[in-house]
Amino acid sequence: MLWTDQSASSEWVRAEASHGRDGGLLLAATLQTCALPTPFNLLQGCDLRQWQGDGRYSEWHKLVGALGDRIGRPGLLPYAMARASGLLLPLQDWT
Repeated sequence: MLWTDQSASSEWVRAEASHGRDGGLLLAATLQTCALPTPFNLLQGCDLRQWQGDGRYSEWHKLVGALGDRIGRPGLLPYAMARASGLLLPLQDWT
């Protein structure tokens, strides 16, 4: 879930976030300073408010690592870090 003022105030977005949380699939990141609705204000997420697309940004690494863990691809974070550093591996070598 990407939180902004608009998404935090949307009933549809809150319903989708609840569904993801209940299924153990919710990953959250804040894109703008906003008041998160309960219970999402109690969950730890990634703070991407200062992110400018740099693949070396620590909060981006946190989100990519959590996504890799969630989908059973623990190599996703090392791959993203190699890509950001210019050491891109061919996809067929990615594990």
